Parts: sequence; C-alpha cells; structure tokens
Amino acid sequence: MNQKVLYVLIAIVVALLVFVYYVNQLKEGFYIPKKTTETSQTQTNKPAVYQPPAYQPKAKPEKFFVLSPLAGEQWALGEQRTIKWTREAGHSAGTVGGVYLVYANTKEVVGWISQGVAPRQTSQIWNTRDVFLSQTIPVKKSVNTGSYVVRVSFGNNIEAESPPFSILYKDQIQPLTFKVDIKNYLFSPTTLKVRKGSKIIFTNNDSMVLEINLLSYLTKKLQPGESYEVDTLSYVPGTYNFNLVQYQPARFSLIVE
Repeated sequence: MNQKVLYVLIAIVVALLVFVYYVNQLKEGFYIPKKTTETSQTQTNKPAVYQPPAYQPKAKPEKFFVLSPLAGEQWALGEQRTIKWTREAGHSAGTVGGVYLVYANTKEVVGWISQGVAPRQTSQIWNTRDVFLSQTIPVKKSVNTGSYVVRVSFGNNIEAESPPFSILYKDQIQPLTFKVDIKNYLFSPTTLKVRKGSKIIFTNNDSMVLEINLLSYLTKKLQPGESYEVDTLSYVPGTYNFNLVQYQPARFSLIVE
C-alpha cells in the first residue's frame, strides 16, 4: 500500500469518529419528543370533569333540654333526687360535661352538682344539699333553701336549663296544684307532667254539662262553671289519659313521675 492510499484511509476514519461524536452530542443536548397519535393527545389535554360527592342530608339533632326538676317543683333539702335531661348531648360533642346550680333570680352560680358528666350520661343523682365550689375545686358547701335553676353543660354552646324550682325544708313542702280548663270541648293544656302527690283541678268553662272520662273507668259530670279535683297521691308513676264523653277526640294526658 502506497503512502497516498494510507492517508486517505486515515482521513476516512477520522471523519467517521467526528461524525459519531457530534451525533452523541445532539442526543445529550436536545430532547426530541416521541410522536403520539391524535387520540392520545386529545385524552391527555382534556380537563377532568369534577364529580361532586353525593348529597347526604344531615339529620337534625334532637332538642336538648332538662326533664327534671319540673317547673315549680319543690325538692326537700337533703332528699336524694335525680336530675334528668333529654339526650346524650356530650356524645355528639365528644366532651365531658357538668351540672351546676344557679339562683333563679340573679342567675348567679351557686356551685357544681357534678364536676364531670360522661358524654353518654342522661341523668345525675343529687342529695339536694351539697355542691362543689367550682368545676375544678373538689371542696363542697351546703346550699340554703330558695328558688333555683339547674344547668347541664357540655361546652361548645351545648347547654340546657331547667325551669325554676324550689328547695325547701321537708315540712314546708305543699302539694302542687295544676289547673286544666275545658273550653269549646277541648282541654287546655292537653298534656301535663307532675310529681306524684300533685293535684289537678278540671274546670268546665262551657255552657253545657260535660262528662270527663277519668282513667277509662270513672266518669265525672261537671255543670257549667263547676270544678273537680284529682289527687295523684295514689297514682302509680306513668301516663294517664282523660277524654270527654261528648267529644271523644278531646283528650288530656297526665304524666305522673
């Protein structure tokens, strides 16, 4: 091989090496996207459609109020009684509550009957005498006779208040009397909740003689303007229904506790 041919071969090899070098540089320095079909591009660029969650109506919470003590009720000082409320209000709030006593007139806090009420609790026994100084101080004091209100609180604006009731010495307690009027063949009120020993006075305010069916077996006739008293001292706690003989839809329910 002569010298001229050798030079030509060397030149060709050098050219190939340079070509390979530049090809590699192009691959590293530039991104060449792959071709895609029109269908895939359309699916990629199409925005996702928002699907809202299915509507779930919220159940209305049951009303929260104190069942006991009743309005105007008289509790004997030192007598064990039960404070009751309607539902497990603390369960929905997830908090521990408390029961405290308040003066009916001034709304000033007297003390705490219970410093900690469980979330599912719906009643609290009290000796109608001792209260804690606060929800955190475990020191007790005795209350005096007077007019009070009981409050049940679970925080987060979940609080219920009883109607005013009285704490009296045992010899001061008198049977409570409730009035039920009959007018236009209707009872007013139609429902009454009382403590055993209370008295109910029915009065006929209509212009004709009416017959009241008492406890489904005793009928009492009332002249216009006449009244009749029912004493619940002998009643077993429960619900008792009354109605008018002349107008059966007229009903009155008496709940004795």
